[in-house]
Amino acid sequence: MEMQVAAAEQATLDQPPPVPTSRPTPLYQVNPLATIQPSAPDVQVQLWRAQPQFDVDSLALHGLFESLLAEVHGRLSQPVAIRCHGIFLDQLSANGHGQLALAKGLVQRNGAAIDAPIEELLLCPKPHIAPWRVDLVRLKHDCCQNATVCHIIGQTGAQPPRRLVELQDVTNTIKSARGSSDATDQEIVETATAQVRAVIKRYQQFIQPNLADYLAWIRQRLDIDELFDETPLLDVSTRETLALARFLWEQTEYLRAANFAGPTLLFTGVLEMLARQTIFRVTPLLTTTTGKPLMQTLGTLGNSRGYGGQNYLILETHIVTAGHWQPNVAAGQQLPFIKWIDTLRQIVETRNRAAHDAMVSKSDFDSLIRIYFGGTSSGYGLLNGFLLAWKE
Repeated sequence: MEMQVAAAEQATLDQPPPVPTSRPTPLYQVNPLATIQPSAPDVQVQLWRAQPQFDVDSLALHGLFESLLAEVHGRLSQPVAIRCHGIFLDQLSANGHGQLALAKGLVQRNGAAIDAPIEELLLCPKPHIAPWRVDLVRLKHDCCQNATVCHIIGQTGAQPPRRLVELQDVTNTIKSARGSSDATDQEIVETATAQVRAVIKRYQQFIQPNLADYLAWIRQRLDIDELFDETPLLDVSTRETLALARFLWEQTEYLRAANFAGPTLLFTGVLEMLARQTIFRVTPLLTTTTGKPLMQTLGTLGNSRGYGGQNYLILETHIVTAGHWQPNVAAGQQLPFIKWIDTLRQIVETRNRAAHDAMVSKSDFDSLIRIYFGGTSSGYGLLNGFLLAWKE
């Protein structure tokens, strides 16, 4: 019987396999489009051999399990924090064939077509899963909406990533600059101005406008001819800040936003920087009526004629009498120092609202610009009047 079975098996082996009449169904099939990630380049599979041990107290077996647990603990004990790393796609980019970026042909992880415009798409890295894990997500449909691809849902304060499209980042930056309750007014204003400049600088680098055009606009509006290019009072950084302020002003109007706190801080920040490098440098410490030191701010200068005007008398002695303020009559600049101080006082409240309340209306901003640059009817303003009159 055994010989017959063996002969039958040999005969079967010698015969060609039967041709299947239908396609076989596999026991298990991996669908790449249905998996989270079809490729895992950093995953390592390690096999650990554990020989059966009849002696449950075997030191070798205990040592093996201890090593295994130590290995797992070492790999899992320091998980990467779950944070949003979303990055907007640049719809202004072009591929190697010169074609602008389009959402056409892109698919979600489940294979479905992307039903969103290119400006709504983001790359969403997930380092808490693996360095290679990057999802393509939709801002309005996935971010803080779809737990399959958004893992920060439920976190306190979690919100979708955003572009600087309504200048909300500028407002939030100014508000965050208030910091601790014991921060001085000068610290608040300085921090808010510096952070607004940093935000707009990044935005400018993304949009890539020609800052030279905005600087030319500033030069023309100041109407002080070659002095704007030659004066040592303005350095490269200061001129760039003026150009960024004009750029932010233009973007605010273009987006029909109602808050001009950002450009207010940038413009007045330049003026305050000039005052510290000149007026406060040659003037003794100004104090309150009780002898408390005052900060080196535009507010200190603008309010110097108040409370008996003692601080203004100090300023006049060390500025006007000392010959640092000399109106350029030949250039038509006949702005006395006392009028410059009174004019400065008109923008102090607007500047303070920009720093503390992060809000400046368009009408208040328009008024500040007229005072800042001057005009044909009012004469030179705060900035060009100062650049013309100041002498070392």
